[in-house]
Amino acid sequence: MTPEDYKRLHGKLNRYGEHYDPNVDTHLPPDLVKTKKGAIAKRQPYFRPRSAAYYKAQCSFRGLKTSGKIDELQQLLKMRDVSQDARVKEELNTVRAQVNAYQEAERRREAERWWADPGRTLEEKVLRDAFRAVEESLAKEDVLKTSCCVFRNCSADLEAAARRFGLAYEFVDLAPGSFLVNARQVVGQEGAVKAAAKRIRDEVEQQRREAEARRQAEISRQRAAAKARQEQMMSEAKQAADWDLTGSWVVECHELAEYSEGPDRPAKLSMQIWRDDFSLQDVREEEPHSSSEEEDEDEEEEERRDHKAPAPRPNDTHIPRFHASFNFGPVEGIMRIYPPSTPPQGPFKIKSHPTFVYVHRCRETGEGEIQLETDDYAPGEITFSDYGLSFKAKFKCPFIAVVLEIRGRKTAQGSGGVRSSLGPWTELGERAYEEERVGRW
Repeated sequence: MTPEDYKRLHGKLNRYGEHYDPNVDTHLPPDLVKTKKGAIAKRQPYFRPRSAAYYKAQCSFRGLKTSGKIDELQQLLKMRDVSQDARVKEELNTVRAQVNAYQEAERRREAERWWADPGRTLEEKVLRDAFRAVEESLAKEDVLKTSCCVFRNCSADLEAAARRFGLAYEFVDLAPGSFLVNARQVVGQEGAVKAAAKRIRDEVEQQRREAEARRQAEISRQRAAAKARQEQMMSEAKQAADWDLTGSWVVECHELAEYSEGPDRPAKLSMQIWRDDFSLQDVREEEPHSSSEEEDEDEEEEERRDHKAPAPRPNDTHIPRFHASFNFGPVEGIMRIYPPSTPPQGPFKIKSHPTFVYVHRCRETGEGEIQLETDDYAPGEITFSDYGLSFKAKFKCPFIAVVLEIRGRKTAQGSGGVRSSLGPWTELGERAYEEERVGRW
C-alpha cells in the first residue's frame, strides 16, 4: 500500500470529523407519542441530539444526501434501509483492518530505521530489546565475551538475555530498595563482571562514608554553634540584673513528640515567650465582643478618640506576666504565665521567684479544632532555672490521659520583647469555637 492509498482509505473512516456510528438511532428523534384522544402528549421520549456534522457524516457513510437542515438529515436517517447498515459496517471494518496493517508495518519500518542508526548505543538498544541487542553484540564483537559492559539504565529483560547467551550477570543496587531505578547491571565475562561489580560497590560504599562524614561534620558544627550561643546567653544572663524569660525555646516531651508520627518521626516542639500585660484579676479575660453593628461602630469611634491601649491595673504593673505561643505536636496554642500569688509591693525578681503558673488554650494541629476543655483545667506549674535559660513544667494535653512533664531550653534571647496576648487568646475562645463550628459543619 502506498502512502496515497493509506490517506485515501483513512479518509473513508472519518467524514466531517466523525466516525461511523452503528447506533445512530439513539440520536434520532422518536415518533411522537399521542394521547388516547389523538392529541400530541406533553411528555415525549428524550433523545440526545448531536451536531450537524454528526448527522452529515452518518448520511455520507450510508450513501444518503448530506445537504439540508438537521431535522431533514434526521428524517433521512430514520427513513433509511436499515438492512444496509451491516454491509456498511463490514466494508468499514475491512478498510480499518487495511489501515491498521499499514500503520503497524510503518511502525516496524520506523523501529528498524531506529535500530539501524549507527549512532545507537548498546545500552539504548538493550532498553528496546535486550535479547536482540545482546545477540547482535556477540555477533559483531567480542566485548561481552572477553570483558563486560556496565548499564546505567536498567532493563528488566537483561538478566534473562545474559543467561540465554551464557554470559555472567550481576545487579548492583546503589540505593538499597530502589530496584531498577538507581542501580547498575553488569554483563559479560564472569571474571570481568565480578571485578566491575566489586569496583562499583566499593565506590558506592566510599561515597556513602564520605556523605556520612560530611553529615556528622555538619552536625558537629551545628552543635558547636549551638553550644557557643548557649554559652553566650549564659554569660549575658549571669550579668543581667534579673532573668529574662523572653525568647525562643525548644521543648522536649517524648509523649507529645511521638503522638502523631511515632518514635521514628518525632515532631519538633517549640515555644516563643513574650512579656504581656493581661490582668491578674482575671487571667482568662477575653477581648469584649459587640452584640450589634451599632456597638461595633461605637467601639471604633471610641478607639479613634483614644489611640492608647488600656493600661494594666495599678496593682499589676510591677508583677511580671508573660505569654507563650507553642507548638507541641498534636496541639498548638497560647499560654498566659504569671506568678502563683501576689508578691509584696516593690521590685519583683524572677530569680528569687522562679516558679510561675499558667493557663493555656489550644487547637489540634490536624483539623484545627479549638479545644474548649482547656478553660476548665486548673493552672499548670512551670519552674525556670539556669538564669532563665531552661524550665520544667507540667502540661495537660486534651488527647493524652496523664499529665505530662515537659522541659524547655532557650535557643535565642527575646530581649524582653513585649506583645499582647489579647487577640490570640480571644481567637481560641468559646465565641471563636462557635463561629468555626458553624463554618465547619
